[in-house]
Amino acid sequence: MGIKVDAFSHVHRDSFLVQNADFREQSSDGEKIDLFACPSHPYINQYNSAIVSEIVQYPVNKLVLDNILFANLKACFCDRCRRLFAQKWNIERDFSYAFLKSRDFYDNWVEFRTTLIENTLREITDSMKLIKNVNLAFIIKADKETDYLTGTEKIFGQNIANMLKITNNLIIHVNPWTEIPSADSEEFQILINSLSPLLELSKTGVDYSLLFWGVSDKEKLDLVLKLSENLNPNNIYIQDIKPTDFTKLRQINLGF
Repeated sequence: MGIKVDAFSHVHRDSFLVQNADFREQSSDGEKIDLFACPSHPYINQYNSAIVSEIVQYPVNKLVLDNILFANLKACFCDRCRRLFAQKWNIERDFSYAFLKSRDFYDNWVEFRTTLIENTLREITDSMKLIKNVNLAFIIKADKETDYLTGTEKIFGQNIANMLKITNNLIIHVNPWTEIPSADSEEFQILINSLSPLLELSKTGVDYSLLFWGVSDKEKLDLVLKLSENLNPNNIYIQDIKPTDFTKLRQINLGF
């Protein structure tokens, strides 16, 4: 019919997969994290590559990878993640987030996590291209509570610059956990300024779009359009409702 359809696939957020506790992420205090699978698990990339390879056999215009990230700032500290990191840096395996912050290992930990995410993106991209060369984008959560674009690397393990070397197509999920402020407020200008690096990225050939949840009335739609006027995205994705598990997702991503 000529209608362009973009397919969304969740990568590390997988409520089915994490029914097996071995796949779940773990917090620094030893608690298993609901909904999110650990990026270090050896089968995760194969699993997602198989899903993506099936999706692109349909006539999709673009494939969008959502939740390709660590659940929050203090994940993942499962036995596998700690073992891999301890072997690389020759430290005891029983370490915590507080230990990393108090020693000289924290930057290494940040790099360790981003490398896992980049490997996932690369493997999915390569597997997809063996089937069909479809445009592929990844989603970045840019929220006031997570310091917008600045916080993505340390909180979610997403180094935007490195991920853009794999695919130059990204989608910014604007304030998924916080309401967009009114257009005449100081907070609205702060939001625009925080996302202004996107304008520089566009000059390098990066294709970026914006995603919004809960745009349920004209007032919210007007805010979306006002924000888009300032940021000039290639596309705008709008979901009129929030996910049914919104509260749980918010608690996990913000580390509550």
